[in-house]
Amino acid sequence: MLSYGCSTGEEVLTLRKYFNDANIIGAEINKNSLQICRNLKVDNKIRFIDSNEKDIRKCGKYDLIFCMAVLQRTPDTITRQGVKSLKKIYPFEKFENQVIELDSYLKKGGLIVIHFSQYSFMDVNISSKYKALGNYNQDDYASAIFDRNSNLIEKPISRNSIFIKLED
Repeated sequence: MLSYGCSTGEEVLTLRKYFNDANIIGAEINKNSLQICRNLKVDNKIRFIDSNEKDIRKCGKYDLIFCMAVLQRTPDTITRQGVKSLKKIYPFEKFENQVIELDSYLKKGGLIVIHFSQYSFMDVNISSKYKALGNYNQDDYASAIFDRNSNLIEKPISRNSIFIKLED
């Protein structure tokens, strides 16, 4: 399993409590956070790696990918300032490209969890390869949400957060 954007490792430690025997990879781009991860006392089925495509691929393909509060940019500030378009800050295309990359790491039949994001997974072109699993959603996301044109969605919509990959 991949914890994408694991920060200082708390998510990985929490995942261990729920998935006792899983091999868990925590990937983090911030070097300081990664160093904190590497100083944690963990079992031999947990590894922390630099969040780059080469290292992530070397450890995958994955059965499960968690991407929690990673695919967003300063959500509280953007909401507080009433930003109407993310085009210059974090355009939809960047979100979509990141999701496409995550898809390439995931096995067919695997699960991807994208929670706390400014865009909807269902707006990404590859979403047709997936099916929402259960009624798990991002309704608890209190920040602004944007459409595939990077424009603010005035009326909040319910967005699923767990998806199963039906095809490669």
